[in-house]
Amino acid sequence: ILTSYPESSNLVKKMQMDTRLAEQNVKMQNATKMPSLFAFGEYTLDDKQDWIVGVVAKYNIFDGINKHKNVQAAELQRYAAELMTARTKQEIENIIYKSFSEMTSAQQSQILLKQNKLAAEENLRIQTLSFKEDMGSPTQVIDAENALYSVKTDMALNAYKYILSLATLLQSQGSISQFKTYVNQQN
Repeated sequence: ILTSYPESSNLVKKMQMDTRLAEQNVKMQNATKMPSLFAFGEYTLDDKQDWIVGVVAKYNIFDGINKHKNVQAAELQRYAAELMTARTKQEIENIIYKSFSEMTSAQQSQILLKQNKLAAEENLRIQTLSFKEDMGSPTQVIDAENALYSVKTDMALNAYKYILSLATLLQSQGSISQFKTYVNQQN
């Protein structure tokens, strides 16, 4: 995931495009410091065979200070775009690490919650039998039911955290379109 996200993430692509545009702006500002050249030529097709050739050069001497400032400003914009791209990549990597960690934590928690659910169901069965045999109180049955519902609620919240982390991971990678294929899997 970490190696493939720069090619598939729309945000990283946009930031890289901004950097390329800033590089082109630097080239354009450097080009304004150069003189403009224009060459022309003309040839007549009649019997006199007249021809004219010329070159025109244009350079503005008095605007040189502003041109240097424009070039410096363009270079600073390019540098800022590069830094923003690098920062964005780092933040996406942090999100990927965090989401992946939350996903694995949710998977491990789900395994433990399944065991807790089995234990809560068995406890409810025992408390119900105890109550039927006049060995237990209705409070114990209600407590066992509440414990079972609490575990089921925790399982639902854990599944929600897993799905949310999965969506965040896929969005960071730039492949959110694959979300349905992952969600529809059994485990």
